Amino acid sequence: MREKDPTDQDISTHLFLAEGAQVADGKLYVLGGVIRGNTMPQPGLTMIMAIAGSMDIPWGEHNKDHTLKVDIIDEEGAAYTVIGPDGKSTPLSITAQFRTGAPPQLPRGASGAAPFAVQFPLPILKQGTLIFRVSVDGRRTQDLAFTTVIARSQ
Repeated sequence: MREKDPTDQDISTHLFLAEGAQVADGKLYVLGGVIRGNTMPQPGLTMIMAIAGSMDIPWGEHNKDHTLKVDIIDEEGAAYTVIGPDGKSTPLSITAQFRTGAPPQLPRGASGAAPFAVQFPLPILKQGTLIFRVSVDGRRTQDLAFTTVIARSQ
């Protein structure tokens, strides 16, 4: 059994939910960041959301292919599903492939930060809490909660 290289670590995430976000020129731009919930006038509406933040990329993980996955689950732990165009129930999830290079000024063995943003439509089917379960390369890194309240009509 080989000893673990100190530069051989897991990728960590520091993500949050937002109303909008994008990465441009290595910088993260956010609109309405760090949201935890909202009030909708009725169920069945779709809102635009984003997951944004940064990932710490250990030295030994640069220049490799990685997969970030976000599974959306309800407060009972079941997959959050919507009816697709084919009429079938489909679990909502987001998958992103990425590869980062170590910047030339990064000292050997140091971790690098990589900004991340993905924007998506989210159908709000009912009142309650959704969990955005984030994993990188199959390893769970973070859970983000979002609660929706349906406004009562007067």
